[in-house]
Formats: sequence, C-alpha cells, structure tokens
Amino acid sequence: MVDSTARAMLVATFAIGLEGDVRDDALVFHVEEDAHVTRLVRVSRDLSLTAESLMIDGEEVEKLGTEIGMQIHLEESFVVRDVFEAVAEGLPRKLRRRFEELSGSQRIEIPGDPAGPSEDELRCPLAHQEIVFQWDEEEQEFVAAFAEGEEGEEYLLRGLEEDMDLRELLPKDEVSTGDTWEIELGKDLLSPGGDLRISDHEEEPDELAAGDLLRQNRRTKITATYEGTVLENDMELASIRLRVESTSTSEHSRSAGTWHFEDSSSVEGMLRWDRARGHARALSLQGRFSWLVRDTSEVEQQSHVVMSEFTGEVHLDMELEDG
Repeated sequence: MVDSTARAMLVATFAIGLEGDVRDDALVFHVEEDAHVTRLVRVSRDLSLTAESLMIDGEEVEKLGTEIGMQIHLEESFVVRDVFEAVAEGLPRKLRRRFEELSGSQRIEIPGDPAGPSEDELRCPLAHQEIVFQWDEEEQEFVAAFAEGEEGEEYLLRGLEEDMDLRELLPKDEVSTGDTWEIELGKDLLSPGGDLRISDHEEEPDELAAGDLLRQNRRTKITATYEGTVLENDMELASIRLRVESTSTSEHSRSAGTWHFEDSSSVEGMLRWDRARGHARALSLQGRFSWLVRDTSEVEQQSHVVMSEFTGEVHLDMELEDG
C-alpha cells in the first residue's frame, strides 16, 4: 500500500511532468559581450507593369499600353558580420557591423522590344564599410557612425537600423502554442538592417529626401502566432508564424513637377528563434508587393498626370551563422 505522503508525492511528480509538457514558453533576446554573428540576407522582387494612364486637367484621356507587361526583376543580397562590443542586462549597447558583401542586380524586359532585356548591377557605397551603433541613453536609441578609419557620406547612415534580430517581434509575456499577438512598427521587415541605399545610379538630393520620407511614413502591422518549438540540427528553435501588412507614401519635387510614390506589401512567413542563443536564427517571408508612381507636370498650362502601377511578388530569406 502507498501511504498518503507517498501518494501526494507521486501526484505532485505527475503534475510537474504534465506541466512540463504544456508549460508556457518565454521567448527572450539575450547576448553575451564580444559575441560574433554573421547574417546572410537575400531579397528578390518580380514586378510587372499592370496599369498606366494619362490624365489632363483631371480627365483621363488615354490608357498608355506601350509598356504594359514590362517585367522588372530586382535582387539584393548581403552578408554582415556583427560584433556585440558592449552589453548591458543582456541587451546590446555598442554593436560593430561590417558589410562583408553587398550587391544587387536589376533586369528589365519589355515585350516586343527588339533590344531585348537590359541588365544592370546595383551599387551601394556601404559595401565593405564598417559601422558602429552606439546606444544613446538620453535619446533611448542607437546612433550610427562610421568606424574609425572609415569614410562615407552622412546620408548613408540615416536609414540604418541596429536590430537585425527582430527583437520587437517577440511576445511581451510567456506564450503557449497557438497564442497570437499583434505588433505595430514604423519599419519594413523586407529591409532588414534598414535602408542600404542600393541603387543603379548616383541618387540626387531630392531622391534621397523622398527615400527618407518613404521610410519615415512606413506603417507595418504584424500578426504573430507561436507554433511551438522544434529541434533542428541540435538547436531548439521556436517557430513564430508572421502575417505582415505594410504601406508607405512619399513624394519629391523636381523642376518639371512632382513624383508621388506609394508602396504596399502583404507577406507571410516564419521567424525561427534560437532559444539557447537568444537570437533570430532565420526569417523567411513571401507574398505580394505593389508600387504606384504618379508623375505630375505642367505642359502648356495644363496639368498632366501619368499613373503607373506595378504589382508582383517579393521573397526574403535571412539566416544567422555563429561567429
């Protein structure tokens, strides 16, 4: 016979076992000082010109179809190496980031064009540069600067973001499988690390200002769902399903008129969180992307507006490697 004390101990042990099976999980970021990580990122966009029209003094006078069906393939890839030089309470306070590789390409194909597709390499002055992110306690934000011995234009720093671990996506409390939470951000998950200024030409000041405004006006809404933890390659990875809706607008003036831009994306994917290291191990997103351009100008005292709309697909993959 099992006495009452032993029976109580058995019940308690069994309860602990059950609790271990259904326990809530805390997903947190943590990092040790002098930790080294390497991040590999690839983003591709396949867009088609789906609509184009001309309006004069507010009336549509013509549907422009000469380039309808034009295909644009954009691809960016980069490798960054991060060193956490200072840490306080598990959070970075000084991060050194080197852009080991940074490149892009653009391919444009217009149906029926006898010249055939055009292909261009995209450039970025940040390639092979080293940036230091220093935490500003008073402003409660990171300040980016070129590392000692590095040189570059100030505008290259304005759009950079320190957090490539996506700490803002983590739940504030412990979660169980199936739990969902909402996040609103002023950043674009399709641009990890911020605006890297990858372009096919030397951007003019008004273009840079328009890009800054597009970034500042970004509104992103995310629904995250915890799908439990799996063991892969001896790593305990928490799986967080993401649904992301993002929009922004911008415009800039030029000598003949103004350009107005709108973009929106609707993507889904998975964030894999390395529980032991306290880092984002992988992020994958895919879905739809649209880009609207409105060119307004004055021609012979008449307002001319050309509207062009591009739609297509976008894919992002980011992976983290130790060291």
